Amino acid sequence: MKPPAGKDKSRITAARILDRLESGDQVLDAVLDRALEEEPGLTRKDRALVMALVYGVLRNRGRIDWIISSFSKTKLNKIQPEILNILRMGVFQLLFLDRVPPALAVDSSVEMAKKAAPVFVSKFVNGLLRNVERKGRGLQLPDFAKDPLKAVCVAESYPEWMVKRWIKRFGAEETLELCKAGNKIAPLTIRVNSLVANRDEVAEAIRDQVKSLEMHDWPPMAMSFAAPQVPIFELPGFTAGKFSVQDAASQMTALCLGPQPGEVVLDACAGLGSKTSHMAQLMDNKGEILAADLEPGKLKRLEEEMARLKVSIVKTRALDFSRELPLEPQSFDKVLVDAPCTGLGVIRRNPDSKWSKTLNSIHKHAKLQRMILSRASELVRPGGLILYSVCSMEPEETDGVIKAFLKNNEDFTLEPSPLPKEGDQTMLDEQGCMRTFPHRQGMDGFFAARMRRRA
Repeated sequence: MKPPAGKDKSRITAARILDRLESGDQVLDAVLDRALEEEPGLTRKDRALVMALVYGVLRNRGRIDWIISSFSKTKLNKIQPEILNILRMGVFQLLFLDRVPPALAVDSSVEMAKKAAPVFVSKFVNGLLRNVERKGRGLQLPDFAKDPLKAVCVAESYPEWMVKRWIKRFGAEETLELCKAGNKIAPLTIRVNSLVANRDEVAEAIRDQVKSLEMHDWPPMAMSFAAPQVPIFELPGFTAGKFSVQDAASQMTALCLGPQPGEVVLDACAGLGSKTSHMAQLMDNKGEILAADLEPGKLKRLEEEMARLKVSIVKTRALDFSRELPLEPQSFDKVLVDAPCTGLGVIRRNPDSKWSKTLNSIHKHAKLQRMILSRASELVRPGGLILYSVCSMEPEETDGVIKAFLKNNEDFTLEPSPLPKEGDQTMLDEQGCMRTFPHRQGMDGFFAARMRRRA
């Protein structure tokens, strides 16, 4: 069965994205954006297929590779990387994507293999996928009771080093739940911009164009829904700045810091500004926020976002917090350090992190995080606050960074974040640090620690 031209282009684009992710230290969002820009002729349905293939393969890669190994005499590391990704896409379509006819899944994979390798390789692809079509669903997964490590790695598609760490920390049962939660498609969560709208107004405007709309009890301006019928920027109120896309756990960060109207605040690693705009919202657009980032390109996009949201108190500056800073010491009331991290708390949004990150990634990020936090702390006035946050659950990036910082900065003390405790669903640990987990609260995995400089 020959695939329609658009669908064939979708599969080629998806394979190209997977190849690029394998070839270097690139993040999924950037690779996706670039690849889709290179194919302006793709329709909305074509793009949806690209996304389904890329995210589907990344979420299920461990299990898919186990299936391929079960039918291949050639070891995975001996298969040409481009061919391996074609096989992964083929297996995903056969066993995980019901809407694709099996003949189309096989034939499209064989056609791509013919363009990437000699004819005998395409015959190998054809034979393997035909076997998967006939026998793949009958494969017996590893027994969780006998070998929980292997069972989780295969069934939930996570690398062994990661699962081993989590089993040691959480136990096998909870690790299984954590991995399952990380494989679920995250809902789209927005934060209503209280500067120009209220939550009921926004909910009423978008209700007919989204599914499963849920109003959060906490954080107070959050609501979630399944993927809308139109792109997010086409929803009513987006252009007018009435809401921003931001996960509930990420929204907790600004609430933990608690900036007040009239204060002078630094967002040290502002990125695209989701937390910057939230702080401006909490400050009622009164005071001053300096949004800093290493990349000027991000700051330009941040400025555009502030304009959309009607935020007027933000100034931007390109700064490298791994070096001496050209800023007056102790000149800010509050400082937010949302540090670069492994992102292992947001795997459900960025499944490529499962395969691109290593144990060394954790240690490298922790070293950088300690440096950034130390530099940023020099800017906090006596009596002021600094909040350290990461979208990671790993001890080296969370407790380890805070412990090292407090040991070297005795004029700072840890204090509880001002968030509500909710029984078994508590988001605060015994020290008052915020911790969220996908399998416990249904949010991204985040950590935040609030520290005050002695007056």
